[in-house]
Amino acid sequence: MKKMFKSLVIGLAALGLVAGYSYAGSFNVDDFGAAGGIDFDGTTIHNGVAGGIGAAGGVAGGQAAGGGWGSVGGKVGITVGGATTTEAYDFYTPIADWDGNLGITNTVGSTTNGFATTNGSTDINSYGLTAAESTMFGAAGQGTLNGSALTDPDYIWNSTGFSGGVAGQGSAGGFVGLSGSAIYGEVALDAGMTFNGGSGSESWRSTSINWKDNTKTEAMGTNVGAYTDVISHGDVNSYALATGFVEGGYVAGGGAAAKTVQQSDVGYAAANASGSYSGSGSLGSNYTGSANGFTATSITTFKGMNGSVVTSQAGMQVVDYNN
Repeated sequence: MKKMFKSLVIGLAALGLVAGYSYAGSFNVDDFGAAGGIDFDGTTIHNGVAGGIGAAGGVAGGQAAGGGWGSVGGKVGITVGGATTTEAYDFYTPIADWDGNLGITNTVGSTTNGFATTNGSTDINSYGLTAAESTMFGAAGQGTLNGSALTDPDYIWNSTGFSGGVAGQGSAGGFVGLSGSAIYGEVALDAGMTFNGGSGSESWRSTSINWKDNTKTEAMGTNVGAYTDVISHGDVNSYALATGFVEGGYVAGGGAAAKTVQQSDVGYAAANASGSYSGSGSLGSNYTGSANGFTATSITTFKGMNGSVVTSQAGMQVVDYNN
């Protein structure tokens, strides 16, 4: 299309010379931008570790040019960038009540959230022995990754175990646009994509001693989750002898996994959970995906008695749809 309009401009110039014109005008504008960020964090507590990382960014650019005898012009614009944040945390909480019951909870976790966006627009017009053309492009993406795990319990525990999870998710996409106008017309292009996403994982363990019931319960577990949202648009508005198009698409995906294993001389419990989502779409469609789940186990022993009672739980909820 660029060659076509360049040829048209040359033809118009030749026509102008034949007609006796002695003046001509032209314009050329362009823009470009790129921005983004990366962040990570980590922590440890009582044989537990957690960490997360995130990255997001985008790039976009455009140009418009034209010339001839009459009125011809154009403009271009972009909005592009991304940002992310990660927070890792831990806490150790001892709890006691008036009945003499004792409880202790250890927790490690991390969360990451980020967004990326890319947007572009062009607007050209030509009236008279003139022609103009424009091009634009954009790309963006974001991704996160997390973790968290607890291993050997404290000295007051009678059981050993492991509880951990990961999460993760990401999305990326882009667009291109091209337009042209000659003699009499105007065409405007507008396209953009915004990606939002996040993930998190938290592992915990607790012990609870109930002196009244003569029981001791040791428990472990992990909660994991990830989400991704994509919003996109693409529009072409043309008038008279002008035309253009915008095209693009995106991909998105995420997952969540959790595992807990706990054992002692008198009991064993295990729980596993996994989930994932993935999607794609063309420019002008939206997408939402998420996965949230957990695993948990416990071992209860009784003072003065041999044996134990164990529990094991796992769950996962996945959302995945385009609109």
